[in-house]
Amino acid sequence: LLDSLVFAGPKRTIRSVWRRGRVVVENGRHVGRDAIEARYRRALDAVLGG
Repeated sequence: LLDSLVFAGPKRTIRSVWRRGRVVVENGRHVGRDAIEARYRRALDAVLGG
């Protein structure tokens, strides 16, 4: 439920999230999104034989 609110809620519902003194969401975007997406794409390519 919280993921839905943070990442799929109306724009600017939550601008930032801190965890253990570190920002993990900034301006509504997960700070590791690019790296996570790249790993996901590599894994998907490996599974699909791409």
